[in-house]
Amino acid sequence: MSLATNYNTQGYRTAGVDNTFKNCNTNPNSYITFYYNPNYAYPGKVGISDTFMTGWIVRSSLLASNRNNAAEFYFDWEMQMGGCGGYMTSEAVSNTRAALGLPFVPENSIGYFNSCQDPDKRVVLLSLGIFSSTELLCAAMCLQLNACAVFKYHSQDKRCELLSFGTYPPVDDPKPTEAGWKYYTESYAGKKACVGCFFCS
Repeated sequence: MSLATNYNTQGYRTAGVDNTFKNCNTNPNSYITFYYNPNYAYPGKVGISDTFMTGWIVRSSLLASNRNNAAEFYFDWEMQMGGCGGYMTSEAVSNTRAALGLPFVPENSIGYFNSCQDPDKRVVLLSLGIFSSTELLCAAMCLQLNACAVFKYHSQDKRCELLSFGTYPPVDDPKPTEAGWKYYTESYAGKKACVGCFFCS
């Protein structure tokens, strides 16, 4: 608020680059909002896509295809940089949708801990419950629960299971691969966690 009141420089940082503007009228409203738009309604106001407003899109990094979210994780959005920064919606950039960046990584298999080299970092997973849900809601609930480290989702049955770290000693998971379930582990980028060994085969 004080930055806006004093007509100071504001903005955001993307990939190490500052995207800035000088607040011209003390308007403090700067935000990006994601909208669930199942009927593909057209926004009343589209906005303008200039270099400042699209900096976070232009400087984004392409992910490997196996790290992409499913289509239902992407939303229409509205970006406002109050005080003469700009206004833009997803429609202003060819209906480019955006995801919330939920920190989960899809795993392709389930099974054993046998490729974990450090026994002290192996863990047991315990179920926190199974219930009906969308995939997005399943991920959001896991993100909100401190105990949840992994979730799995069955798209055909629309079932969600949240999983937590269990107690030692760890053992190999004797269950076979369950058809129809897709597993997601919480991303621990830069941390020495043996996350991948939850479902190593």
